[in-house]
Amino acid sequence: MVDRHPLPHLDRASLRYLYLRRVIGTAAGCCGPRLAGAAARWLARGVFDLSPPARHVAARRVAQAYGSRFSESQRDGLVLASFEHFASFWAEAIFARRKLAAAGWRSHVGLTRADDLRELAGGRRGVIFVTAYLGNPAVGAYVLAQLARPLYVVVDWAAQPLLRRWQVELYRQPNLVPLTRAAAAHSAERILAEGGKLFLIGEHTRPGRSGPLVSFLGARRCFYPTVALLACRCRVPVAVVTCRRLSHHFCFELEPAGTIEPPGPHHPDPVMEVTRGYVAAMERSILQWPQQYYWGRSSEDDGVMPSDHRTSEGTIS
Repeated sequence: MVDRHPLPHLDRASLRYLYLRRVIGTAAGCCGPRLAGAAARWLARGVFDLSPPARHVAARRVAQAYGSRFSESQRDGLVLASFEHFASFWAEAIFARRKLAAAGWRSHVGLTRADDLRELAGGRRGVIFVTAYLGNPAVGAYVLAQLARPLYVVVDWAAQPLLRRWQVELYRQPNLVPLTRAAAAHSAERILAEGGKLFLIGEHTRPGRSGPLVSFLGARRCFYPTVALLACRCRVPVAVVTCRRLSHHFCFELEPAGTIEPPGPHHPDPVMEVTRGYVAAMERSILQWPQQYYWGRSSEDDGVMPSDHRTSEGTIS
C-alpha cells in the first residue's frame, strides 16, 4: 500500500527538534518550566543509556581534552551532564520569549563585570562578540542585544524548515538582528566601522581546508579566519562571552571571558594571533564549566590532529 501522506525527508537535527517540541513542549505547556526542565533531563538520561553515536563522540572529545586525568567513570559522568545540559537548553528555549520579554531579563540573568559588558556592548567602537556551545548562547545573545541596541547575530539558517522556524522565533526578539553568512560577508565591515556589534559562535572549524591551525580541547583544529580578518581590518576587539546556567529555574550569568585586541600592523601573523587568543579564551571557559558544554558535536571531529597533552594541559584549570 502506498502511503498518501509520507513524512518529508528530515535530517537528524530536525527529527530531534520535532521530538523535543512535541514531547517536551507539550509537557511544558502543562507543568511549567521547572517540571519541563526536569522531564527534559530525565529524557536525556534515557537517551544516554541507549548509547547513541553522540555519546561516543562526546567521550572521545572529553578524552582528548583531559587525557589520562579523567577515569572512564569520570568521563561518563561528564558526558551524561552534557546530555542533560543539551536537554535543558531545549526546554529553556520554550520559555525564552516569555521570560526575557521587556525588562524581565534582569530578574533571570546576572552580569559579571557589568561595567565592562556595558562598555563593550554600548560603546561607540565596533565589537565582535564570540561564544562557544557553552551554557545558553541564545540567552546571552538576547541580553547583549538589549545592551547594544541592536546586536547583529550571524546565523547559519538551517536547511530544514522545522529548525528554521525555531530560529525565526528566537531571533524575533527586540534589538536582535539576524544576518545570514552571505549578508554578513557584504555588510559586516560596514557594521563594525559604524560602531555596530556582531555576535557569533566562534568554535566552528573547517576540516581539510586552509585557515589558522590552533589547539582546542586537546586537538589541532583549522578555524575559519573570518573573525580575525574582520578584527584586523576594522581594528576592533574580539570579546569572548559566556552565558552559563546558575540553576534549572531559568537563571543565568553573562560574563566576559576575554577581550583580544588586533596586533599592530607589523605583526608577522595577526590573524593567527587573534584566532589563538579568542580560541584560548573559549577553551578556558569550557574547561571551567565542562558540564555545560555540548561535547557531543561531531561536525568538527573530522580531520583534526591530536595535540600533545603536555602542551594542552597548561590551559586546563
